[in-house]
Amino acid sequence: MKDKFFDPFLLKNKWSTPPALDCGPNEEYDECGSACPPECGNPNTDSCGKGCVIGCGCKLGFLRNSNWQCVAPSDCNP
Repeated sequence: MKDKFFDPFLLKNKWSTPPALDCGPNEEYDECGSACPPECGNPNTDSCGKGCVIGCGCKLGFLRNSNWQCVAPSDCNP
């Protein structure tokens, strides 16, 4: 007999709210963020698939740097 696996965090209904996440500076919680977020070395990710990623993502206008922090494009290392 197979073991049944139940994860309450995967259960969602119209009354559920997202888990409280402590997003970093210049980040915000997103229930359908990009699987390929814009990065300093690759700011144009239009060709990425349409999959959703739940969690913290950079606010509009910010990019992920090599330390995975959200920074202004002018703060990206060359």
